[in-house]
Amino acid sequence: MTIKIIIAGLVLSCLLGMGGFAQQTKVSLSLPTAKGKALYLTNEQRNFAVEIPSDSKSNFKASVDLPGRGFYAIDQIGEIYLEPGNALQVVATGQQSYQFKGKQSKENELLSRLKAVRATMLPQNSIIKNAPSFNLLQQPVQKFAITIQSYKDSVTKLVSASKNIFFREISVGDADSYCRVMLMNFDRFHEADSTSYIASLDFINNAKSKTDPNFKFKMYRAWLLPLMDGFLNEEDRQAVYKLYNDGFRANDHNLLQNSTWYAIISSQMALAEIPIDESKLKESYLRRLAAIPSKFPDSTVMNYLTGLQGIEYLDAAQQATTDFESAYEVLKSVSMSAQSRAMIERAFLQMKRRQL
Repeated sequence: MTIKIIIAGLVLSCLLGMGGFAQQTKVSLSLPTAKGKALYLTNEQRNFAVEIPSDSKSNFKASVDLPGRGFYAIDQIGEIYLEPGNALQVVATGQQSYQFKGKQSKENELLSRLKAVRATMLPQNSIIKNAPSFNLLQQPVQKFAITIQSYKDSVTKLVSASKNIFFREISVGDADSYCRVMLMNFDRFHEADSTSYIASLDFINNAKSKTDPNFKFKMYRAWLLPLMDGFLNEEDRQAVYKLYNDGFRANDHNLLQNSTWYAIISSQMALAEIPIDESKLKESYLRRLAAIPSKFPDSTVMNYLTGLQGIEYLDAAQQATTDFESAYEVLKSVSMSAQSRAMIERAFLQMKRRQL
């Protein structure tokens, strides 16, 4: 009996010791258009990034220790769904078209269809960050509310084809969060006209414009003119506010780890009591950054949201004064994690490249 117990204990120890290996997720990709020696599997909310090396010109393979099930991103493909221990093979079948093989193939096929539904029914603006398309911005509030509900209904119907409850929940939650962010910026940019808005950007970002002694006045005028006719009346503003506030579930851990849109709307809701004073951007955002740790105790989430707020400060500074470089210097002096700093630095470099 004693020998049997010892042997059983040794076997159990071996199995537990192999637990990390048993939970590894094999990811293999066949992407003829991929360039470079490696791709990366990432989830920025979880501060997770691993390399998927190439074993030939267009094949990439890796066994990965995932921090948990959920949405991850791969260069060239975009968002995919993975669970620890379940292999996934992705084969490119055309431009932005993929075949999925493995236990999560159904969920990834649905995820591809969800992307198409979003692009068709509720497309994001190609110029104004985190806002609906210019066509959608022209809709009256009542019609846009119908557009939002139709999109959400389509998502719910589509994901019902999966038996994976967790996948269904985070997919619906991500779609709901996306809608709330679109509604928030529908209020800000209602009836923005693409032609005049692009002309405003060209004027503001032109180096010669900044030599004009009246540049600051003309800059504010350039920002406002494309929006002047579309400002919502108080009744419509309250209707939109109700749509993106009602029913919101704060601190949903699963969504915080898997939905960028939920992270954006969560930070906006949590920090609403610290409004942004456009005449005192630096002070406003420093107060917001200081408040994040007490509102989001999870360090990984806190670091991610700190990065998001820093990026928002850069965007706000560019719109208010075009001087986002000074805002970046302010952020460099703020104590924050390497994750937050890296997010802000990437955004800053992208903004610099757009100026060239």
